[in-house]
Amino acid sequence: MYSKGLTPNPDVGCNKFVKFGSMIKHLESYYASDGGKQKLDKGQRWWLVTGHYARVLQNEQNGQYQLFRSTYLPKDQSYYLSMVPEKVLSKVLMPVGHYTKPEIRKIAQHYNLITKDKKDSQGLCFVSQVGKFKDFLAEYLPSQPGDIVTKDGKVWGHHTGLWNATIGQKSGVSMPQGDPKYHGVWFVSEKRIEKNQLVISKFDDVDAFVKDLIYVDEWTWLNEDLSLDKIKDGVSNGDFVGQYRSLQDPPLELKDLGYVDVNNEGKLVFKLAELIKGIAPGQYFVLYNRLGRVMGSGIIVDTKNSTLPDES
Repeated sequence: MYSKGLTPNPDVGCNKFVKFGSMIKHLESYYASDGGKQKLDKGQRWWLVTGHYARVLQNEQNGQYQLFRSTYLPKDQSYYLSMVPEKVLSKVLMPVGHYTKPEIRKIAQHYNLITKDKKDSQGLCFVSQVGKFKDFLAEYLPSQPGDIVTKDGKVWGHHTGLWNATIGQKSGVSMPQGDPKYHGVWFVSEKRIEKNQLVISKFDDVDAFVKDLIYVDEWTWLNEDLSLDKIKDGVSNGDFVGQYRSLQDPPLELKDLGYVDVNNEGKLVFKLAELIKGIAPGQYFVLYNRLGRVMGSGIIVDTKNSTLPDES
């Protein structure tokens, strides 16, 4: 995704494919009744217990295992777990999701655990926190130089790869401050992937930054019985909210949800109740109900402003 110029959230993929992918497969093989290394006695079963701030609850009516936000919202990690399938959730316990972080600290101190004073983890689990992330990417992605332009196509600088920039970050380009037209700080507003160009704009350029349409690909419902038809009316009635980054407060109010055809590929499109700044293609969009249940998620591939003429 980085090589395509997108800005992904690797933690979501790490959870889906590694922690709750390869690790679950390993445990299933280890405890397999037909040849596993560890034999379970009759009536015994295994679980994977993690320290994530989220909750796995079983629906008493249909037996479903459903993913919910943590009761302690400042540390909620349900966004990062939104691609973990229901069949895996049935094997997972997340006991700290019912506590606050200060309560967990007190428990750790009471039992004198070695982690009682450990600092909160930051960054990606598989990337050293020494050095810059772009240096890590440079070990795997060859340089792909391109132009840095304003919306009119005028070239103001050059980049070494679209993956080194995120929508909304400062451009780092020195603009002619003596000219009122260019005076001020400029930010990355668009990635023209087909032309390998970074587009920069002033942050007060509403047309460049604010969006209310989010196009989502690779959508996955967390529980198999969910579908677009079952929740569509609930979206327009305010029963659901959206999130395009972790710990987003408040979540996005939704106005409508539909299915569109983009370049002969089906996409979900979410219409927001208001225009929002800083939504970066490549990030995950997660749909919650009002009780904090994760309904599904997918990858943001495009954003638009419905109040502007459609240039496509």
